[in-house]
Parts: sequence; C-alpha cells; structure tokens
Amino acid sequence: MKKLVTIMLSLILILGLMPMTAFADGQSVSIRTSYNTTVNRGGSNYLSVVSKSNTTDGYKLVIVPEDEHIKVKSGTSGIITSTDEKTTIFELKAESNAMIGNHKLKIYAYSTEVDAVGQALEEQTTSAAITSEQGKLLQEYEFGVMVVDNQQSANNGKTAAVNVSYALSGGDSIYADEINTITVSFYNRGTDYLKNAELSISLPSGMKIQSGPDSMYVGDIRVNKTAEASFPIICDSTITDTSYAITAKLKGYVAKYSEAHLNEETGQYESEFLGYEEKSLSQTFYVPVKNGASEKKTETSDYATPRLMVSNYSCGGSVIAGKTFGLSLTLLNTSNVTLQNIKVTVEAPTGMVPVGSSSSFFIASLAAGETYSKSVSLSTGRDMVQAYYPITVSMNYEDTNKAAYTTTDTVSASVVQESRLVVDDILDPGWLTMSDQGYASVNFRNMGNTDIKNLQIAIEGDFTMDTASTYFVGTLAAGKQDYYSFNFWPNQAGPMTGRVTFIYEDANGEEHSLVKEMNFNIGEAYSYDDPGMYEEPIEEGFHMPFWGWIIIAVVAIVVLIVVIKLIKKNKAKKEEALDLDE
Repeated sequence: MKKLVTIMLSLILILGLMPMTAFADGQSVSIRTSYNTTVNRGGSNYLSVVSKSNTTDGYKLVIVPEDEHIKVKSGTSGIITSTDEKTTIFELKAESNAMIGNHKLKIYAYSTEVDAVGQALEEQTTSAAITSEQGKLLQEYEFGVMVVDNQQSANNGKTAAVNVSYALSGGDSIYADEINTITVSFYNRGTDYLKNAELSISLPSGMKIQSGPDSMYVGDIRVNKTAEASFPIICDSTITDTSYAITAKLKGYVAKYSEAHLNEETGQYESEFLGYEEKSLSQTFYVPVKNGASEKKTETSDYATPRLMVSNYSCGGSVIAGKTFGLSLTLLNTSNVTLQNIKVTVEAPTGMVPVGSSSSFFIASLAAGETYSKSVSLSTGRDMVQAYYPITVSMNYEDTNKAAYTTTDTVSASVVQESRLVVDDILDPGWLTMSDQGYASVNFRNMGNTDIKNLQIAIEGDFTMDTASTYFVGTLAAGKQDYYSFNFWPNQAGPMTGRVTFIYEDANGEEHSLVKEMNFNIGEAYSYDDPGMYEEPIEEGFHMPFWGWIIIAVVAIVVLIVVIKLIKKNKAKKEEALDLDE
C-alpha cells in the first residue's frame, strides 16, 4: 500500500513539472480582423489583425493579396511567442489602376520552426505562393478589402498629376486676324480629388482672348476624369509664322487630413479633416501660328463646327439659401458664321427654380465674334445644403445653312446658409451702488442652419471688469444656445453705459458683428464714518404741562402712604409673634 501511494505521488509530481504543451494537440492559431477596410484607389489604409496561439511556440503572420494591384505597403507581426491576443497593424495600398470593388486577401499564420522562415516571410509582399518549406501552416484566414473611387484622398502629401492636351477650332494652327477657339483639357491621372477647380491660360505677346475671362470654373475633378475649357483667341496682324508657347494652369483644392492614429475604443485608424489646401498645376505647350488667314484657310466645309459658348457668368457672389439671385450669362459666338434661332435653356439643380420667367430664352441671331448678355432670376430653397451647385446651360442653334447644333456649358453657384445669431437683452443686475460689485449675463443662440465660427465676445463701458474683457466662444453649432456672464465694478455713480459686442464669421469666412447696449443706474456709495448714523432721533421743544406734574406728585404721595402702612403692618405682625413665643 505504501508503495502504491509513493508511485501515485511520484506520478503527480512528474505531471505537475511537465509543460502543458506536452498535452496540447499541436499548435493552433486563431485569426480575425477587427474591422472592414476600405481603401481609396491610389491611396492606402490600415488593417488591424488580431491573432492568438494556444502555445508559446513562435508563429508569424503574412498577408497575401489575390490582386497584384493590392500591396502590403508596411507592417509585420514579427515572431509572436505569447498565448495572449496580439494586434498587428498592416498598411494596405491600392494602386491607381486597381479595380473598384471587393478584393480578396488571405492571412497565413506560419510556425517559425524553420530557420529561414523569418527572412522568407519578411520578403513576402506579393501574391506569390508560400510553400510549406517556409514553415508549418497553422491557420489560413480570408477577408475582403473594398477599393473605392478616390473622392477625398487622405494622401494629401501629393498633388494630382495631370495630362494636358489642346485642340483648335480651325485645325492644327492658329490663324492671325481670325477668332480661333482653343480648347484645353486636363486629365487627372493622380491620386487627389480636386474641388472647385479653375482652368486658365497665359498667352504670349501678340495673342489675346477675344472676349471673356482668362479663367473658367470647371468644378470638381475626380481621379481619372477630365476638365475642359475653351477660350476664343485672336492674334495681331503683325504676328509671325512660328510656334508660340501657351501655358495652361489648373488650380483647385485638396482635402487635408492629420496623421492616422488608432482609436482604442473602435480599433480603427482615424484621421482628422483639417480643411482644404490650394493646389495648382501648370503645363506649357507650343501652338503653331499662321499669318494671312484668308489665303491659307480652305473652303467653308473645313471650318470648325459653329460653336456658341458661355464666355462669362456671375451670381453676384455667394447665394444665400432661401433668397432669389440673378444669374448673368454672357454668350459668345466663337465661329466665323452668324448663328440664328438660338434657344438657351438654364437647367438648375434640385432646390433652385426660375422666378418671373421660364428657364429658357430666345435669341434671333448672333453674328460671328459677337456676345449676348442675359440675366435669369433663380430662387433657392431655404433648406439647401451649403455647397457649390452646377447649373447647366444648353444652347440649341442653327447656322446660315439651317444646320442644327447643340452646345452645353456648366456654370456654378455657391449656396451658403445665412448666419443668424440672436442675442437677448442684457439682464439688469438691480440696484447697485459704488460699493457693490455688479453681475450681468446675456443669452445668445444660433438660429441659422449653419455653424457660426470664431465667435468672440468683447465687453466695454463705464466700469472695471473683474475678469478679462474678451471671451472666445469658438464654434457655435446651428440650433445651439449659450450664455455669458461677467462681474464688474462701477467707475462712478449715476447712469452707467456699456456694450457687449459679438464678433463672428459666417460660412464664407466673412466677419460680422452684433452689438448689445446696456444702461444701468449706479447709486452713491454707503458712508460708514457718520457718528450719528445709528442714533435714535431726539424730538426737540417738548415741555411737561403743569397738570402733568400735579398728577405725578399725587401718585408719588399715594405710593408713599401705601408703603408706610405696609411697613407698619408688617412690624405689628412680628411683635405679636414674639409675644406668643414667650
């Protein structure tokens, strides 16, 4: 029996000293991604991978994309030798020619039992197959990455790359003493999405734009999209036959974001929108010029297609939502023939409607090189979101041979929400003296549909502030209200005037101010040096009448008689008591 017990204790001791891995059915690793990843085409994003092993044997993670246009830009798990959950961050990049949509990727967990595994896995960044010679495959996990069109790329360190091309209305050359329409095209082949872009040209000496501005608004240019603008050009008659340099410039705005950081609560990498940064690109190209147009031009059939275009427009600045504005259009006949039976239609976006007339107007004819101006009234909806809204101008017309043509141009209107800061009257602090500290407060609220920014409050008047005379509120969101209170010491007795000024910026960045006046009455200070301040007043000129003195004397005699009798009576009682005792 003792031997059996000894054997059992020995077995228990041996089992206790053996590692737990001796009982495990081999090493296994679990893998999951903490969230779905979306990558802008041409950009990158971060992926968080969570893994856990049932042993302390080392393992390593490798991501293998199925599509060669998806790359693992950075990140490595290293060799993990823990049984705790480990989070590894990988940066995935989608090339600019990656297909939009979902892409499959696989995460492999390999053991590190082979010495060459570490180096082999470090170099593994493509879709090439991973062989079992690099280590034992412990786990395979498949997931998807969504590649989307780059609308607001966080890759703000780069400027959008472009291809520039041009076309001439008269063929391959500009002819002197003729109106030549040059059309410049910018193709965005970069990674940035340009907003509110403008396209302009700079001409050499001897050339000028026949009419209209040298800069045209072309709106937003997404990746793999083209911006185009046309300019009517004429040359001096003395210009020589040679090639001239013309510079085209594209200016727009690119969204800026802060460095991505991991949000511990959501497990996602986040970046803060910092606003828009102006970007510009320019390119110079050479255009041949030929003098003597009448000799070198061919028949009318070789002329360019008669073109009617919007050469200039104006909305009178930003448009306030809920208000009516005038859209002024200037149309230019850039061709060499008269255009006739012109119908112009203004196609406004949802939320805008024509006021006072239809959306179309008619022009009987327009000679070559001439312009025509027209203003159309449009009303905006009060709830329109603050943004740039495209307005399409469609032009249907005929040439002298009754051939029909259609041209479409796009202009834009910047719609902003009206800022409405409402401030209540300043509350009267009540009766104050020069000895008292005053307290006042004012309520204010944003009654508009857009945020009020950089709001600052300034106080001034016939008093001394107990705190700073200015207070920075910052951004006051639409529909929000707040209040401001301040303490002050009056400078003098009597009427005390002052004002509270609210200074803020609207959605366009324009500064406004709103002033609230205050008028309080201040009393004299209390005096604590008057010795008679707390004495009771004494009435002067009072005299006791004669009969009053008689009454007082009679009362006194009666009281005296009563007292004498009481004394005698009391004495008699004491003598009687003594006799009884004897």
